[in-house]
Amino acid sequence: MTMEPEPNYAENPSHLIGKTVLVGITVQSAGGELLGREQFFGSVISADPESGIDLRATDGSIEWIPPAFEHLEPAKPGEYELTVTGEVVMDPDLIATFVVTQPAEE
Repeated sequence: MTMEPEPNYAENPSHLIGKTVLVGITVQSAGGELLGREQFFGSVISADPESGIDLRATDGSIEWIPPAFEHLEPAKPGEYELTVTGEVVMDPDLIATFVVTQPAEE
């Protein structure tokens, strides 16, 4: 069995439309201390290499992630539980993870 290669989303972001993305964001201090985590998921409703990716969450809200297409990875089939909310996502198409480092205080 041969696997189809993932589309190059940076070159053709329209391939993302309709895909379900599970997003994880870790926020840390400049020294590396964990400050918080956020998780959400939604279906891609727009994707642009300059303005970013908009996801429609199950509650209808719109979430934004940056146009960092290199952070998108194919998700393994299965059930994913969001740590904070307990929501369960079945078989998302992609996973995006980000680490945000706060600037050092002067």
